Amino acid sequence: MTFEWLIMNAVDIKDRIEVWKGFGSDTVSISVEEIAKKYHKCYCINRSVVAFVYRRVVYVIPYTKSVVDTLDKKGFRKEDFYVPFSNGEVPRWRQGQWKDLRHFAEGENSR
Repeated sequence: MTFEWLIMNAVDIKDRIEVWKGFGSDTVSISVEEIAKKYHKCYCINRSVVAFVYRRVVYVIPYTKSVVDTLDKKGFRKEDFYVPFSNGEVPRWRQGQWKDLRHFAEGENSR
């Protein structure tokens, strides 16, 4: 896995994103502006979801060992910060992408 692949495939959040907090619920807007400013080249893992910050954009992808290995090789530091989608939220406008990423991660993690 390459860092370029991560950037191209992870859900990118520039300032905020609308999410559903659960099936059939209303949407909520989540801001990541402060995280994007404070945690350049850092990542955090929560409940099998990885968030990483690069050039003031927060990227979110399901956990796989290769995701973390790629970030470590690129010089990212592990820190503690809020990880979008780690509490069951689903991105409103990126549902298909998130579902595909989760399916990919399930395959990777079962190896």
